[in-house]
This record gives sequence, C-alpha cells and structure tokens, in this order.
Amino acid sequence: MQQDTTENNSARDFFARVEAGLVADILSHVPVAEVPPILDFLGEDAHFRDRWPQIRRIMRNTWPALSGVQEVRWAARTQINVRDFDIGREGLSYGTTMLGHLCFHGDVRAVEWMLERSQEDPNAISNYVNDYGNDHSGTALIIASYKGHTAIVAALLSHEATIVDKRDKNSKTALILAAYKGHTDIATMLCDHGADVNAASQKSNTPLILAAQNGHTDIATMLCDHGADVNAASQKSNTPLILAAEKGHTDIATMLCGHGADVNAANQDSKTPLILAAENGHTDIATMLCAHGVDVNAASQKSNTPLIIEGLNPNS
Repeated sequence: MQQDTTENNSARDFFARVEAGLVADILSHVPVAEVPPILDFLGEDAHFRDRWPQIRRIMRNTWPALSGVQEVRWAARTQINVRDFDIGREGLSYGTTMLGHLCFHGDVRAVEWMLERSQEDPNAISNYVNDYGNDHSGTALIIASYKGHTAIVAALLSHEATIVDKRDKNSKTALILAAYKGHTDIATMLCDHGADVNAASQKSNTPLILAAQNGHTDIATMLCDHGADVNAASQKSNTPLILAAEKGHTDIATMLCGHGADVNAANQDSKTPLILAAENGHTDIATMLCAHGVDVNAASQKSNTPLIIEGLNPNS
C-alpha cells in the first residue's frame, strides 16, 4: 500500500482543491513551478489517474480563459502521466501548431512532454514571426534552430520521427537558419545528426555562404570540417570567400583559403575576393590573398583593379 508522504499529501490536497472548483484561484495566484510534483503519485494511484479527464473538465469550466497552450505548459510542469491527454487548440493563431508555438517560445519542458505523450507531428509546418516582424513558417526543428533554443533542438533530434533536412517555403533547412543566426551548438548538433551541409535555399545560399557572410567563424570552420563545398556560389555568384573578403572576416577568409577556396572566383559583377577586399580597405585579407597566388591584375566590370591599394603586390 502506498505510504502517505508529505509530497503525496500535497498532491492530494491540490486535487481536492481542483475538484472543489478552486482551480481558477490556484492557477491565478500560484506560480506553475510551485504546483506539487505529482508524477510518482499519479503513476501509482489509478484512482486519480483515471479521474484526470473529469478533473480537466472542472479546470476548463472553472477557468474558461485556460487555453490549450496553457494546459500543455501546466501539464508539463506538473508532469501529468497521462499519455492520451487531449490537447486543446485554443490560444493558437491560425496555421500555428502547438509544438511550433512552444518551440518558438523556448518552452523545453512542454516540448519534451508533447514529444513523449502526444500524437503531434514534429514535421508539421507551423507559422511564426521572424526577427524582422515578417510571417514565416517551418517545422518545429526549423523554428527552434532559428530561435536558438538548443535544448529543444536536442529534444527534437532525439525524436526518431524528426526529419533533419525538412525545408520551409524558401527551401531553407534548420542548418541554413542556424548558420545564418550564428547558433554554433545547434549547427554542430544538426551536422552530427546528418544534416546536409551543402543544402541551398531558393537564393542558392548554403550554410557556409551565410556563416562566412555573417562572420560566424566557428560555424564556418565546423561546416568545412564536415565537408561543405568551399566554392559553392549564391544566386549572385558570391562564394564564401568572396563574401568573407568583402565583409572583412579575416579568420574565415584565411580558413577558407586553407581548405582550397578559389581565390580568383568572381561574382556576377566580375568582382573577386581581392577586388572586394581592396575596395573595402581590408588590407590584411588582401595581403593574405596575394600570398595565396591571387591574380592581382583581374578587373571588375567597372575596370577597377585590386592594385588600387599600393604595395599589395609582393612582386611590384
């Protein structure tokens, strides 16, 4: 027979108050984290476990404002051990899944709860708003990777049904977005789970192109170590080295050269890494490129030559 511990008495008292119709007061004034931990209690006591549907109805009748999202969060924090919990959809905007909403807001415990206990498809597309206020959509993994929620990404990757390289409407994968945002741990986890390091978006941007453009050295290095194409080109024919040289990311440019990047590659304006480094005053990168045998006389469409910076040609 189960012993009446202080914790179980606390849980029994909690449910007595629920069944007395006081749940509105409880949820309005008691922080969710302070609700008695009742996993073991419910797991061993079939009486309360079987009465959960009735208790849930009382909750919803007592506190009409309780949304489906709040229910999931409450259930996750109290660790309700009921696998067929009927998750409501109230409180969600059109086109938003429960899992996508929780991933966006970084609620790892609720996400883990859902992955274990619900039938929610982890690859379903959900709407979200990006950092610039624009409407986007993606899977739970894409949303969590974009937002930088490392623990949630780990939980999703541990779920066997999660598709790592699922794409959004712009053909972006979770890895593309993690590389763009500079989420090193997430990008590494995705690569370790087999993400395509050379996946390209609609604009032909690969993870390495975006990491190089935005100065994310650790991610760029990790991607190269995982076999990323150092000479992949975007829609405008910009390679990772061209973008790193233009932006002044010396460490990335040096690393790319060390991995065999084409130092004479040119974009759609016929501008090479050296031309862009010279135009933007990045003398350290220009000097490094010269040391790697770059063509110092290459000209762009505007007939600019890299030698607009004096003394860069080591043979002059």
